[in-house]
Amino acid sequence: MRDDAAPATVEPNAAPGWDGAWNLPSRLAWLRAFRRAIAARHAEVTGIVANEIGKGVFECFVSEVAPLLRACRYAERAAPRLLRERRVAGGGLFSPGVVVRERRVALGRVGIIATWNYPVGLLGVQLVQALACGNRVLVKASERSPRSQAL
Repeated sequence: MRDDAAPATVEPNAAPGWDGAWNLPSRLAWLRAFRRAIAARHAEVTGIVANEIGKGVFECFVSEVAPLLRACRYAERAAPRLLRERRVAGGGLFSPGVVVRERRVALGRVGIIATWNYPVGLLGVQLVQALACGNRVLVKASERSPRSQAL
């Protein structure tokens, strides 16, 4: 674990077999593995957060770990539907036969400035959403809760 509050990056190209495109099945597999790792270590994560920010263990689980697990599960289920290319109304009166398609693309790199009062819940949910969409993420951890955010 890191003890400092320096920015950390989550770079998909650090993974073995990176070929320059982090496709949706790879992202979903990463999310599934991340969710399982958090679920397996939920007591440890909850304990670290509770000790660091002074919340009760149950409150930390309910406000930090459970929302993160739900966000992971939602992203796993909804990402294929939300990120697929779709046909939208277009063309209009003066452009008959024109087909308009909406394609969602990753922004590239996104930054998350983490809060100290919900160090795992808010940061984790935003991280999951950004990575599910194929972005690279730069995280600025709060200096008031570095141990929680180093997880």
